[in-house]
Amino acid sequence: MKKNIILLIVATLTAACKQKDTQIRPDRLAETEKVKEATHRKTLAGDGPYKGLPLDNAKDFYCGMDVHKYGISDTLHYKGKIYGFCSKMCKEEFAKAPDKYLAKQ
Repeated sequence: MKKNIILLIVATLTAACKQKDTQIRPDRLAETEKVKEATHRKTLAGDGPYKGLPLDNAKDFYCGMDVHKYGISDTLHYKGKIYGFCSKMCKEEFAKAPDKYLAKQ
């Protein structure tokens, strides 16, 4: 009988420990969003090799993001100019037809 009670207690405690509260409390939602935004900006801008690089564009040609405000994660040299992009995907899309994007500028 003691073994059954001990097993029941251990099983209950194990189940309780595994159960996680995945919902964000409403009073913490705004704070969570601020942390996510700050982390995203830091990831893009960072203190990496692109910080302070003089770019020939203010916005990402593909997605329109302000690269001076949010930073860059990749660059492309084209016709003697340096263009900054928020992501590798945006850079690759621009590289497929750079003159098309530059004509829209």
